[in-house]
Amino acid sequence: ENNFVTEDYLGSVLVRETQGSTEINNSISIPHGNPNYVKENCVLTIINKTPFIWTENKVQIVFLVNVSRDDMNDLKNLFNIILRISNTRGLVQRLLKLETYDEFINLILQMKGKN
Repeated sequence: ENNFVTEDYLGSVLVRETQGSTEINNSISIPHGNPNYVKENCVLTIINKTPFIWTENKVQIVFLVNVSRDDMNDLKNLFNIILRISNTRGLVQRLLKLETYDEFINLILQMKGKN
């Protein structure tokens, strides 16, 4: 609807998942598709209170990462933030307890500031 990605993007996300799961430890998945199909960078975030099966394991947090080919440095930085969240004791639980978008953004900005 907002034209962040082309019509081919979703298919590229599904193909990417068949090449290897994007699950990482601590109940997080970071699916992503072909950057050639991204018109505008964005991250769709799902925080689910109830774990659900992603590929093989249960996840509660999904970061659908949409970054264009021209902004691959941003993708690397974003993955580093997500990995830091995953590897920081208690941080996933903090994410799961957030109630508002502003709380989420503030937490992510705190993580970005720790680069």
